[in-house]
Amino acid sequence: TNRPRLIVSADSRSPSRISCICDICSLLSREMAVGNTFGATALSSYGGFWIAYAILQTPAFHALDRYDSEHDELSAVGFFLMGWFIFTTILLLCTLRSTVMFFMLFFTLDLAFLMLGCADLARSEGEADSGLTLQKAGGGFGIIAAFLAWYNAFAGIADSRYVKPHPHPHLRAVRATARNRERHAN
Repeated sequence: TNRPRLIVSADSRSPSRISCICDICSLLSREMAVGNTFGATALSSYGGFWIAYAILQTPAFHALDRYDSEHDELSAVGFFLMGWFIFTTILLLCTLRSTVMFFMLFFTLDLAFLMLGCADLARSEGEADSGLTLQKAGGGFGIIAAFLAWYNAFAGIADSRYVKPHPHPHLRAVRATARNRERHAN
């Protein structure tokens, strides 16, 4: 299909270094078209986050070259991540009336941003051990958030409003047998 794509690469000779392929235009058009403002906001924002974070972490972009010291670089990235913590907290509040699993996705993602932001800020103040511990905790919460995102995606796809359930043939036979027993019992 011909969908608009944004490709960001640090080095045209080695695109495997960092390559973000984002279907932002098709994503926005689909989510907005179905009236899902929350989905359009969240998905396009986090797509933008990954592009921006990749640019920050890729030396070929020279995004952090203006900072004189590693302290300043870590502070800048820490404040960047804290901004995403605040944004995710706002989205978390919007999920309070949704499912528990959807809330947990944003809760764990929020904790991941908080821990990772605090890790960079701690390292910028010379607290390498604390920074490493916070970074590991943030990574753990990020992994949990990823699993919850996959679960929520599956739950949305498997929802009977979108996919007609087709039970396994063995289950159909078991259910038919149970219905026959109920008829004969009455």
